[in-house]
Amino acid sequence: MPPLNTVVPGSIILNILSCELATRLAGQIARAATIFQIDEVMVFDNKSKSKDDSTDMVENNLDEYGTGAAFLYFHG
Repeated sequence: MPPLNTVVPGSIILNILSCELATRLAGQIARAATIFQIDEVMVFDNKSKSKDDSTDMVENNLDEYGTGAAFLYFHG
């Protein structure tokens, strides 16, 4: 059987209001990948370069990672 891959946008984390919930979401993605026997989860950075004030709260919490994609990569 060929390997199964999936792609997740990094911006999914930027919609979450706290680091604890973002970490939980990363865990749920990993759990779903395990249940469905996904061999590889690829995370792409689709954050636009324009400034969006609605994501300031989350970006302040994720400053050390820079983007949602980096957050998923380091927590995966």
